[in-house]
Amino acid sequence: MDLSDHFERPRLAADIAQKLVHGPASKVIALMGSRGIGKSTFLRQEVVPAIRKLGALVVMADLWGETEKDPADVVTGAVQKALDANESIGARFAHAVGLKGVGFGGLSLAFDHGEAREKRGGLWVYRSMEALSARMRRPIILIIDEAQQMLATERGDSMLYTLKATRDLLNNERGLYGVRTVFTGSDRTKLLMMLGGRHTMYSASQFAFPELGADFLQWVRRKYELPPSADDALLERMFQRAESRPEVLMDAALRIALYGQFEGVSVRHAFERAVDLRLARVHQPFLKAMDPLDPIDDAVLRVVAANPSTIAGFDSRTMGLYRTVVQELDPEWNRAPKRRDIEQSLKRLTALKLMWGSVLGIHMLADPTLAGAMRRAGLLDIVPEIPGRQWPDADEDMDAFIVPSSGAASQTSEDASSGRLAPVDA
Repeated sequence: MDLSDHFERPRLAADIAQKLVHGPASKVIALMGSRGIGKSTFLRQEVVPAIRKLGALVVMADLWGETEKDPADVVTGAVQKALDANESIGARFAHAVGLKGVGFGGLSLAFDHGEAREKRGGLWVYRSMEALSARMRRPIILIIDEAQQMLATERGDSMLYTLKATRDLLNNERGLYGVRTVFTGSDRTKLLMMLGGRHTMYSASQFAFPELGADFLQWVRRKYELPPSADDALLERMFQRAESRPEVLMDAALRIALYGQFEGVSVRHAFERAVDLRLARVHQPFLKAMDPLDPIDDAVLRVVAANPSTIAGFDSRTMGLYRTVVQELDPEWNRAPKRRDIEQSLKRLTALKLMWGSVLGIHMLADPTLAGAMRRAGLLDIVPEIPGRQWPDADEDMDAFIVPSSGAASQTSEDASSGRLAPVDA
């Protein structure tokens, strides 16, 4: 039995790193893929090391991993980590970023004139990235994972302007090596809000995050020593049933491998049941959070989840849906909801992390996969269908983010890692 816990894709990681490091610095890359398909794990464990092998410096901010913090603080922390890893920058550039008591490694972030918060904000990031580029003399790959969270706070939104100014500076100033910006997201609609001219992602190139395929399914079969009846077709169906979530499929495969005998139940039925149970556990915290909701909050959440755009609306048709659903949940509700009722409901749902609110005044489901979980649980059955609306194609206008895995491409990666840019460990 294969004891490894992570399915590795070294060639794909090398190809993506090659494209990021040696692609146009002026372009922002937007990588989009559903939640739970392994984006963050693949980026951290494979793509980031491959980028460093090519000699570039990586600054990575995981916004979903630190949801209790303001996104602006997470970005600042990622820059600080890069500075800490390159202590020599601190002494020479302390005056540029307003630091005193510089030690780097045990850096005390004290600032003059009580302006700590301001200095640790946009200007601090701007100057620190400039210092990193000038002293390291290598490209910087800035990766912001689940970047749509930047729009959830005023400071995060403001930081986007700083990142755009930083990108413009480092990609145009003579002697600086440039910054490549990579934003990933699990909700395409939210990420598209950042693609306008207001922010760093203006004219961004959109790509579908490379999902796991047949080679992963074959690895699962070997790892868990599955019976012959768990053939390629069955594993592919189970992976689709698992919403392309590797952890869900692997957990189900482990159950099949452990129990072996199914008392007359076929492997297919046992696999389906195992996938469904594991997937239910993924969404259980969100579904349980719905139990104590007031009828109006419950109704708003269900209507938004049933709406193909997933955006909370205030048009007459949507307001009518809110009324229909809330009266199904509470027959004593005898009035039409007002706009202020819905606005207050959205605030409460956002505080519970069931909804996501942006500084643009737009509200959506916090996790887009929650809609599917609610539909499977029958929670959307009371929401009337909206005629004439179609589910959007999530892959529309997106290409796969890969480069050909030819011998030439591999040779380019090897040449780059041994050329004038030396690998870095930061």
